[in-house]
Amino acid sequence: MDQQLSIGRRLQKLRTEKGAALGHALPQAVVADAVGIARSTLAAYEKGHYLPGRETLTALANYYDVSIDFLSGQTVKVSGTSSTAADEAEWTDLWRNMSEFQRRRALAVLKAVNDADVS
Repeated sequence: MDQQLSIGRRLQKLRTEKGAALGHALPQAVVADAVGIARSTLAAYEKGHYLPGRETLTALANYYDVSIDFLSGQTVKVSGTSSTAADEAEWTDLWRNMSEFQRRRALAVLKAVNDADVS
């Protein structure tokens, strides 16, 4: 039951966050249609009444651009654009633990990577 609630809470939060990013509420019906399930099924997942199957879990993870591990509560780091904050936090921690010499070297490498033609 705890896993069901965890997935449900994450699904609700992701729908709210995606709606906020779009500038309007994101109805369950829109998400459900996008992943090929009924709105009532998504509502049951969000309330923690049922767990989505593997195929639906994959579709939801793809829709929200997160990992299945994140949806199922196995990790806190998400994929795609949502991972930016976690990545930045990791970079900040690394940066704070570097000497001045290491920071200069790291910046030189980052600038070289940024300037490289990666087409």
